[in-house]
Amino acid sequence: MTDVQDVETKGMFRRIKLLTSVLLLALNTTASHAAISGQVVDENGKPVVGAFIVTTWRGSAPNPFSSSEDCYSVLVKRTGPGGTFKLPRSAPDVGWGLFDRASYSTVYVPGYRRESIQREGGMTRLRRPEEATAPRVSALLHLIHPTCVNPSRVRDLAPIFKAMYEEALALMQSAGMQEDNSLYALKEQYEAASAGVWPPQPKLQYRMKPQ
Repeated sequence: MTDVQDVETKGMFRRIKLLTSVLLLALNTTASHAAISGQVVDENGKPVVGAFIVTTWRGSAPNPFSSSEDCYSVLVKRTGPGGTFKLPRSAPDVGWGLFDRASYSTVYVPGYRRESIQREGGMTRLRRPEEATAPRVSALLHLIHPTCVNPSRVRDLAPIFKAMYEEALALMQSAGMQEDNSLYALKEQYEAASAGVWPPQPKLQYRMKPQ
């Protein structure tokens, strides 16, 4: 290959890379005009005001050796009067270089199961949880993955982390259970979000000693 051909090839690859980046950004923003609307009601059909709507965005990085999926953004909204909500389809964070992007929305209300929101929106009916206390506390811990959180907006998540920690604490106390690492982790997330510091720094005094 001559020097001229080499320069032309490199220029072509740069143009392809630039075009791909522009296309990814366009795909990430064009859907923002069509928001997802819906309503959350309890088991009796009564609207639930103040329910947490947790939306996470995931995408896969091009890798010929594995097919890993990365969470690159999370947004938490609250239902308003009448239990209604409106969610954007595009993420607040761009997530450069990720393909096959998809969003997943979940309703969280203390004392109820987590319920998935359909892509087309509509009504979401809550149900009481059936799992035991320990699995419920573990599920709360995994509702928001730490890697999804943007440190610059972590204070916005303090109310939901507070609600999850307080529910877990009340569940364990009512069941007469000893506080465990899941509860301590929820407390650390709440304290970190309240302070605007992310990721949480585990406090050794909270951790249980190995049995």
